[in-house]
Amino acid sequence: MCGIAGILSRERDFALPEDWIEKMMAVQAHRGPDDAHWVRFPGCLLGFDRLSVQDISPLGRQPMSVEGSPAGLVFNGEIYNFVELAAEHRSRGVRFRSRSDSEVLLHHYLSRGEACLDALNGMFAFAVYDPESEILFAARDRFGVKPFYYYLDDSYFCFASEIKALLTLPFVPRAPNLDILFAGALGRGNDRWEGTCFGGIRQLLPSHRLRIHRRIWAPETRKYWAIRPPENISSPSPGSDSTELEAEFRNLFHSAVSLRLRSDRPVGLLLSGGVDSSTIAAAMARILRAGGDGGSAAPPRLFTMSLPGEAMDESVLAQETARSLGLSCRLIKSLEPDLERLVPATLWHNEEPLPYLNRCIHWQMMKEIAEEGIIVVLNGQGGDEIMGGYVGRLLGSTLATALKNEGWAGFAAEWKCAQDLRGYRFRWMLSQLPKPFLAHRWVRSFQALVRERGLSLATLRFIHHGVLRDHSPRLVSGDFVNDQLLKWLTRDTVPDLCHYEDRNSAAHGLEERFPFLDYRIAEFMFRLPWSFKVYRGISKVLIRHAMRGWVPDAVLDRHQKIGMEVPEDKWVRGPLSHLIQDVAASKSFRERGLWRAGPVRALIEDHLAGRVNRGNLIWRITGTELWFRMFLDGTDRPGIQASRIQTTQKGFSAAFR
Repeated sequence: MCGIAGILSRERDFALPEDWIEKMMAVQAHRGPDDAHWVRFPGCLLGFDRLSVQDISPLGRQPMSVEGSPAGLVFNGEIYNFVELAAEHRSRGVRFRSRSDSEVLLHHYLSRGEACLDALNGMFAFAVYDPESEILFAARDRFGVKPFYYYLDDSYFCFASEIKALLTLPFVPRAPNLDILFAGALGRGNDRWEGTCFGGIRQLLPSHRLRIHRRIWAPETRKYWAIRPPENISSPSPGSDSTELEAEFRNLFHSAVSLRLRSDRPVGLLLSGGVDSSTIAAAMARILRAGGDGGSAAPPRLFTMSLPGEAMDESVLAQETARSLGLSCRLIKSLEPDLERLVPATLWHNEEPLPYLNRCIHWQMMKEIAEEGIIVVLNGQGGDEIMGGYVGRLLGSTLATALKNEGWAGFAAEWKCAQDLRGYRFRWMLSQLPKPFLAHRWVRSFQALVRERGLSLATLRFIHHGVLRDHSPRLVSGDFVNDQLLKWLTRDTVPDLCHYEDRNSAAHGLEERFPFLDYRIAEFMFRLPWSFKVYRGISKVLIRHAMRGWVPDAVLDRHQKIGMEVPEDKWVRGPLSHLIQDVAASKSFRERGLWRAGPVRALIEDHLAGRVNRGNLIWRITGTELWFRMFLDGTDRPGIQASRIQTTQKGFSAAFR
C-alpha cells in the first residue's frame, strides 16, 4: 500500500510550485509511512508515499527510474509475478539494481508499452511520465483493488490515490456530484461509475488505462481486459464427473495464494467462519507444510473478529478452523465500539458516505492488526462474486436459468431445494422471479423510490439526479446466474468492496491482498456454467467439492451466509441516536435540499420507538449529511494520527540524479 500523486501542466515551461505536490503527499502520508519522495520534470511533478513491502531497502524508492530512459514511474500496489517477469527480462540482458517489483514494472512498460498490462498479475495503479514524448500513461488493475483519481481543466491534469490529495490543490473545486450521492444513499454503492461523489473528479475505472499528451490535452481511456464467457455455456449432466475441474481450480488457487504471500514484511490473514477465507487458510497451511512460506518474511498469522452476544459472530468456527489446520488465530473482540470516534475517522479515509456501519468495525480491525506488527493482510473478498455466493440474491437468476436449461422439472427442483435448505418464504421467492428479465435501471429505481422510501424521504431535486440513470447491459447471454455474478464482480459489488478495504487498511499503513481476485481464477470460473456456482440451493458448488479434504467439513457443509454484519438497528437506537437526531434537526440538513426533514425525523422517531427497523436507511441519510459537512463545508474533520510508523522528516528530491 502506497500513495501516488502527480501534476502535469499544459505549459511545459511552467514551474509547478513544490508545495502543491508536498501537500498532496502529506494528506495521504498514512498510505506510505516509510518514506516520501518527489521528483520534478519540465512541467510535471511526481510524488510518492512509500510503504516498503518488496525490497525494503532505499533501492526500491520511488519515483522509480532506470538506466537508459528519462521516464519516471509512481506505482501503488503489487505485481505478484514480478519474479517471473524479472527472469524474462534478465534473459534479454536487463540488469536490475533492486529486488523491487516497481523496477520490474518500469522495465516491462518500457519494453512493451501498453501491451505490458496483459502479463501483469497483481493489484496496481501506476503512472509513467516520459518527458521526451510528453506523454503520461496510467493504468489500473483488472478489478479496481487500487484506486486512481484524476482531475483535468484547461491548465492542469492531476492524479492521486485519494481524492483528498486532489482537494489540496488550489484549482480543484469542492462540489457535490448528486447523481453519485443519490446512488450511494438509496442504492448502496458509489463505485460503479467513472464519476465520484465530487463534481469534476473522476476515477480511472478497473481494467482501464489512460494516456494524455501535452499537445492534445484530452485524456484517452481504453479498456484493456474483460472476461468474455463462451456464448453458450453448456451445463453438465447431473452427477457428471468434475474431478479434472476441481484439480484445475486447486492448482490455480494454490498458485494465487503462493504469489500473494510474497513479501519482505509480516503477513496475516482475516479468517471468518466462511468458505472463502477458510480456503485461503487451508492453502496457506499446505504451503507451510510443504516447507515454504511463499516468500513471506515470517509464517502468516491469522486474525478473526468477534462481536460477543451477536448472532453474526463467527469467531468460534473461525478458531476451530484454524486449530484444525494447525494455525494460530488471534481473536479481536469488538465489545462496545467507540462509534463517536470511528464514524468520523472511517468517513475521512473513505471519502464517501458510508453505506454500512461495518466499515467502521473493519477500520478498527485494521488498526488492531497494524498494532500487531503485520503489514500485509490476505482476505477472501471476491469469493462470493466469482464462486457463486449470495444464494438469496441469486434466486431469481437461478430459477430462470434452471427453467431455461432443465425445463419445469429443473425449476421445481430448484424451488423446492431453496425452500427446504434455505427456508425462504413463498411470497418472497415469487417476488424474485421477474428480476432477471427487468432492465437494471428500472429495478434499481424501484428499489430506491419504494423499498428505500425515496419518494417520501428525498426531495424532487435529489430524486431527479438518481432515477433511471443506472444502465447495465447483459454481459452473459443465456446464463442469468453468470450474468449477475459478472455484474457484481466487475461493476456492482467488488469495486465498492475494494474501495473500503483499500481505504481502511491504508489508514493504518497496511496492504490487503485478495487471492480470489486473481484474474486466472476469474477467467476459469466464468468458462463454467451456472451449476458449478449455485445449484439446488447450494452455493459455491465447485469450491465445496474441490476443497473437500483441505477445508474442515464443518465449514463446507454449512450453508448460512453471514458476512461482516453489525447490529445497525441497535446502534442507531443506542450509541448513535444523539448524533442522528442532532443531524436531522440541524439547519444545514434542512437547507441542504436533499432530504425532506419532517418525514426523516418521523422515520427516526418510529425507529427509536421500536415501531420499525430501518437503522441502515437512517444511517445512510445521516451519513450523506456528515459527508457534506466534512468534505464540502470543511467542518467535523477528525484529527487522524498514523497508527504505527511516525515520520517526522520527509525526504524530497528536486530531480533524478
